Amino acid sequence: MALDSPNAGIPELPPRELNHEESGLIRRRPTALVTKRAMERFNVDISAKDDTNMPASTLKLVVDGLLEAESVAQTRKKIILGLVAVVVVLAISNIGSAYIAITLARQTLVTPKNELTNKENGRTLSTIGEGVTLKLEMTEHKQGENNFCIRMDDLAHLWHGAESGSKVGILSEIESSQEGIDLVWHGAVQDSSSVCFPTSKGGRVCIDLSNDACTAESGRHLTSNGVDSASLRHLLFQEHLEAMRSGVPVKELQFDHLLSKNMNGKENRKLLEKVDISTNNLLGSGTYFSDPDVLDVVIVGSGWAGLGAATHLLKKNKNLDISILEANNYIGGRSTTDYFSEGKIPVDIGSAWLMYYKDNKAEQVYEVFLDVRKNCVQQEDPLNDYGITETDYSTANSFHAFGKGKLTSEQSENLLNTLWVGRNGYEDFGTKMRGKLRRGKDRSYEDVMDEFIKKVNPTADEQHFLRTMENDQVTTTFGANPKQVFIKDSFYFSDESMLHMGGSLGHLIQEYAKCEKVSGNIAKYVTLNALVTEINVGKQYVSINYISEDKKKQIKAKKVLITVPLGVLKNEDIFFDPPLPRWKKNAIESLGFGVLDKWIGYWHDDVVVPWDLEKTTWISLIEDDAYITAHPFKSFFNEYKTNGNHKILTGIIGGDLALQIEDLSDSEIHNRAMASLKSMYPNSTIPNPNEFKVSRWGQKENFRGAYSIPSDGQMRNSGVLAKNIDDKLYFAGEATAGEWYGLVSGAYLSGINAAKEILGN
Repeated sequence: MALDSPNAGIPELPPRELNHEESGLIRRRPTALVTKRAMERFNVDISAKDDTNMPASTLKLVVDGLLEAESVAQTRKKIILGLVAVVVVLAISNIGSAYIAITLARQTLVTPKNELTNKENGRTLSTIGEGVTLKLEMTEHKQGENNFCIRMDDLAHLWHGAESGSKVGILSEIESSQEGIDLVWHGAVQDSSSVCFPTSKGGRVCIDLSNDACTAESGRHLTSNGVDSASLRHLLFQEHLEAMRSGVPVKELQFDHLLSKNMNGKENRKLLEKVDISTNNLLGSGTYFSDPDVLDVVIVGSGWAGLGAATHLLKKNKNLDISILEANNYIGGRSTTDYFSEGKIPVDIGSAWLMYYKDNKAEQVYEVFLDVRKNCVQQEDPLNDYGITETDYSTANSFHAFGKGKLTSEQSENLLNTLWVGRNGYEDFGTKMRGKLRRGKDRSYEDVMDEFIKKVNPTADEQHFLRTMENDQVTTTFGANPKQVFIKDSFYFSDESMLHMGGSLGHLIQEYAKCEKVSGNIAKYVTLNALVTEINVGKQYVSINYISEDKKKQIKAKKVLITVPLGVLKNEDIFFDPPLPRWKKNAIESLGFGVLDKWIGYWHDDVVVPWDLEKTTWISLIEDDAYITAHPFKSFFNEYKTNGNHKILTGIIGGDLALQIEDLSDSEIHNRAMASLKSMYPNSTIPNPNEFKVSRWGQKENFRGAYSIPSDGQMRNSGVLAKNIDDKLYFAGEATAGEWYGLVSGAYLSGINAAKEILGN
């Protein structure tokens, strides 16, 4: 507004001094320039010559008012500009922080002094840990495996950075070469004994907290006095990690601080008085596994030996990379369960017994059974409903003479006591013959029987009885003819040492493989239908070629454990390059391998059968060998008491005769079994079973038999077969089990022993 006249409409007011402190505005005295700008802003013309006509008080009031308005405008402008500046600064700060974080992750190192430095010039930098690359010197242990030492605070840096979402890695230095290793948070694991990170290229970095290889001498002195080094390292790692999470750094952490949390007692206090060292001397031993394709261990076969080995390996070192290749479409190998009555009643087609179960050092599978039944099966499971039952052999044998029916108890006892047991019987005769063997010499069971017959000169019926017992005790026990079985290293079972699994031994190994609490769910490492055809041993690793889904595939490993049946090795179904050494081949060729087959019949509950279900365990046929082709089954096992009170009878046949009948059809084998039964009960009607099953272990290409037999030099050759080749090829299975050959327990123990050897090497 322009004031044309100094008195135009403006009343004269008394002068007023503004209290600027009351108004909240504290201003300095306005300069002439500020006053001029205020006048111009509000179009006040004070340059007119007649401005002296304006009273001084009025002029002062106008000027003060204009200055007040100008001050408010300037303040508003400053506030707006200030707010804009704050927003810009914050934005730039965030962008700068992100840029710094990325730059630090790419350009920084943590030195052994725990300083973050620039890679190029070594200048110390500051960061809150958005990204860290740790420089470590490594040594090459073997191809694809480098070793290093690491401080626990540096390890905590890596873990904290990774869990915070930062990029973390290791700059590996081997001699003059460097390799950047990016660590991945997803899949990283830690426990009281180890810390592991996957790498971006599929490898892994693992620190073994229990390994003292990197610890300084003073630290070794501490741990050698009984201190648990793994616990100390883990506690030290956790101390630093928690400090980083809380933002409070740990400085000069001493052992006494750790031990006060981890140890008590006078001995420990005395130890602390002798040892006063920095925890920086307690380094961790790490390994960088660079080749993701090379596994630690590949196991060929998922029977008791393979699963026992795998379970032991992972219980001792859960960071091992392992794989189990199984040629069949099921886990268990020669322990396999089939079912009658639409899957309701189990029967074992293969192994069915546990021996020496009362000695838990020898029969650990019985302990496995107890653990699995306790932790991993439902109430209605066959392991609860059927298995397991002792068998009493002292009063359970039922002998039947061809065409005459069952012998009386008096007749049976007379034959047993006169010809088989007692001081003058066959068993005593064979024991004495074994005791007289010269060093390096052995005799077959056929030799023993021939000489015993010469000695006692039995009647025809008595000789038939002896041949029947020979069949029961030799052929159907070892799965081989008496001339193939030798006495020096053969075993005998006492009446109280055998336990029948009620048709569920194959089912047991399936449940064991899946049981997290017992085996660690070892089944997840098994690849089924993977037939190994070739094993190539290189300088650095072993290549295993196999066929899966009609495709040729390959897997590589540092060590391979072979648990295939002896029959597969004897038939050379797996090609080895280079070939197995002659000492190994000699052992394979010298060891015997038997064949044992079954015919299993099942009758419904309402069907009447002639044998005593409650009192009879074994039913044996005594007849002239001239009828062996028509009646090949001479031994039957009554499973009624061991298999849920179901009417199940198992005919057993072994040796050359078993191989012969494998060429017959199922119905022809069934007819031969029924012919043997009808010859035992000529005066009774034996109805056909409602269901039956047969086995052909000799014809199965993945087995080629049942189990090893006591051949000449059994123990020596079994030990040779168990020996590894160049710490790369290892062998396990019942044939390698020494005195436990042919047994489920032997297979299981051999796998554990092989695993211990692998870990030791």
